[in-house]
Amino acid sequence: EAHMVFMYGGVGPLGEKGRIRCHYIGARGPADWGGWLRARSTFQKLKPHVVHFHEPVYWLHGALLGCGYRKVQHLHGPFFPTQMGMAEKALAMVVPHLTDWQICITDELRHFVLGRNWAVAARSSSVYNAVDCSHFGHLPARAEARQHLCLPVDARVMGMVCRLAWYKGCDDGVRILSRLDEKWHLLLTGDGPIVLDLIKLASELGVANRIRFAGMLPDVKVAYAAMDSFLF
Repeated sequence: EAHMVFMYGGVGPLGEKGRIRCHYIGARGPADWGGWLRARSTFQKLKPHVVHFHEPVYWLHGALLGCGYRKVQHLHGPFFPTQMGMAEKALAMVVPHLTDWQICITDELRHFVLGRNWAVAARSSSVYNAVDCSHFGHLPARAEARQHLCLPVDARVMGMVCRLAWYKGCDDGVRILSRLDEKWHLLLTGDGPIVLDLIKLASELGVANRIRFAGMLPDVKVAYAAMDSFLF
C-alpha cells in the first residue's frame, strides 16, 4: 500500500480526493527541529519498505538517519548551479551516498548530475515522465469550461499548466499576449513564487484584464478544455 507524506503545507488536491492515504508533517523548513521529530516518528509508524523522494528534501535524509529504509530519489530538475549556494551543492554531492537509487526524468538530466557528482552511475537510471492520455479523453465542453474559469466564451484562449516559476517561461506568455489582438486571453493554471511578478508585468503591459490566474485546480481537465492553444 502506497502512502504520501508531505513535508510542508496541509491538505491539497491529492488529499481531498482521498484516493491515497496522506500524512502531513507541517514542517516550517530545514531548521524546524520539531519537523525532524515528526517526520521520523511518522515514518517509524508507517514502517515503509521504500521511501521515494519526489524532491531532494535534504533535511529529511538527516531526520531518517539510522532507520534503515531503502530510499529512492526522483530528480526532476532543472538545476541552476550558478544560483545554488556552496552548502546546497555540497548536499547534492552527499545525498547520492545516502540513497539506494536515483531516477532522472531524462537522459540529459542524468548526464548533468553525473557530471557534477550529484549521482552515482551504478545506482541511477532515466525514466521519462508519462501522461495517462485516457484521463483527458472526455473533457468538459469548451463553453462550460470557460464559464467555470470565468473566461469569455467567444475569446481565443492560450494557456499554461505548470508551476509559476521563472524558468517555466510564464512571463514570455504574458509578453506574447501583449503582441496579440484583444480577442486573445491567457489562462495560467498553477501556483508559484512569481505570481505577483506576473501580475505586475501584466499591468505594465496593459493586458491584466486579459489574463486569468486559475491557481491550483482539483482537476486540470477543465483548463485544457478551455484552451485554443497550449504554451509550453
